[in-house]
Amino acid sequence: MTDRLYRLAFRLLRVWWRVRRRPTSGASVAVWHDGAVLMIRNSYRPQLTLPGGHIGTGESAVAAAVRELHEEAGVRVDATDVRPVYAETVLWDRRRDRCAIFEAVLTDRPAVRIDNREVVWADFLPAAEALAANPTPHVRAYLERRRETGTPSPIDPDPSAT
Repeated sequence: MTDRLYRLAFRLLRVWWRVRRRPTSGASVAVWHDGAVLMIRNSYRPQLTLPGGHIGTGESAVAAAVRELHEEAGVRVDATDVRPVYAETVLWDRRRDRCAIFEAVLTDRPAVRIDNREVVWADFLPAAEALAANPTPHVRAYLERRRETGTPSPIDPDPSAT
């Protein structure tokens, strides 16, 4: 029942984005362990993505990314343990979405806990497998850039930049 509510809420949100026509801002964390990245699947979307979500009013991109990682995957990292590696605006879900991605490379594999409501699946995947699994557009761009150049250079993920 709850997964139906998430899907319905997501459909309504997409309509709102279309009517409002204002850009949105989100932040994610790519958690790497032993050459694999933590990917999740939300109940309301078929694509895989990274743990992340909306940047709240007055919230920094890094704070939002760290908060969302804990909320969606139960993984705690400190803001000083992540580095900005990707920030682009993509056209997606009928809106312009400014996406900031941070990386955390962990030596110990973290325990992952999902709620089975918003997030219905999570696991560490090699980058090639994550790319083959139809990720969201910003995650695809990040993983492809990482594959082409090695670890992306740190950037300024200011979500207010265009």
